[in-house]
Amino acid sequence: MLPAIDSCNCAATPCWPSFRYSKAGWHFPLTLAEPSLIAPYLLSTLASAFVTNWVYYNARESALLAILYHTAANTIGTFYSHMITGADLTRYFWLLAAVNCVAVVVVVIVDRNTWRSHNPVVPANVEAVAGIS
Repeated sequence: MLPAIDSCNCAATPCWPSFRYSKAGWHFPLTLAEPSLIAPYLLSTLASAFVTNWVYYNARESALLAILYHTAANTIGTFYSHMITGADLTRYFWLLAAVNCVAVVVVVIVDRNTWRSHNPVVPANVEAVAGIS
């Protein structure tokens, strides 16, 4: 498994999202059927993990919104990938990687304050039972 980068505990950048590259490892066997998909798939997966973490931390650690984003991305990716084969499928995965990388750049540019802040994002205060935290 690839190493995890958990820089939320780092004093220099406590708001940096906590990456878990296990997503790439979990889905990686899917790309072994077509070796030309390995590079664009891994690039797309890492970029998507970045955006998913951004959604999670900027939605006050709402797993629901991160799950909805991930589900929407997978639904779109799966829907179109079954319609194409061969070289077109490889181009499709490179396009997916490019779109995910653009999303990362947009997130970093638009939400610059999150990356520069020395204060962590305030987590949601959720109580399962009133009076018990």
